Amino acid sequence: MQKARDETYKNQYVSTLEPSGCKRWETMLDIPSKQTDSIETRRMRIASQIVSEIPYTKETIKSILTNICGDTGYFLEIDHANLSIVIKLELTVKEQQKIVESTLEKIIPANMILDVSIRYITYGELANYT
Repeated sequence: MQKARDETYKNQYVSTLEPSGCKRWETMLDIPSKQTDSIETRRMRIASQIVSEIPYTKETIKSILTNICGDTGYFLEIDHANLSIVIKLELTVKEQQKIVESTLEKIIPANMILDVSIRYITYGELANYT
């Protein structure tokens, strides 16, 4: 009885969804999932679908990226002159790249270019260390 109560409580929040809760949300939101997806990946897909609401300001995009990648998992640059959005993901969240791309492709204006890539540490950044 306690186990069922705990699972029901966890399934109320996206960040603590159990597999049964993920399945329910994926069915409601028509999100495909694979058996190889981790529970975290499934939660991120669900969260990204939920937060993709209008209006799409820079703060909204930051909020979406923070939900998917965490506070320090990305770098965002919006270039209004060249109509481009550049997002560099940290190596720690590289598995979220497809989720970020698919979520933002749905919400950014069609005349803007979206560039999502992984930020690798270069030799120049490490040259000062032994």
